[in-house]
Amino acid sequence: MSNDLGMALGVQHLEIAAGHSAPASAIPTPTLYHFTCDHCAPSIIGCGALLPNRHPDFPHLAPLVWLTSDPEPERDAVGLTSTYIACDRLAHRFRVLDTSACLPWLSAIAIAPTYVVPVDPLDILHRYRKPDTWWISTLAVPVVLG
Repeated sequence: MSNDLGMALGVQHLEIAAGHSAPASAIPTPTLYHFTCDHCAPSIIGCGALLPNRHPDFPHLAPLVWLTSDPEPERDAVGLTSTYIACDRLAHRFRVLDTSACLPWLSAIAIAPTYVVPVDPLDILHRYRKPDTWWISTLAVPVVLG
């Protein structure tokens, strides 16, 4: 893996554990999924991949693809509550075909400087959810419905 994710997180070398650098392939990756609504699914199907997007609460964080290891998550667990959006954000499930560019969210933020991932929005993002099931990528991620 290139150091793209490390640079996106504001660190020179992406460290998996204190004092150790490792490629993404060193982290066992479960099957990963992405969920979306009816109006977004056709563009994902057409492209065959998920494209990174910037998170509105983290302007210094690079655009990311957000994934989960939970094949049937509760809405709150993945933050897809539709509180601010009227559509059903769990209507379609996509399965990741290549996880080589994916990293656990909690591993990534553990090494990120606080200006990149500030504590206040991070606490709000994690509240009542299961961030231990979240994965991210700074690269496009190939997917299929399923």
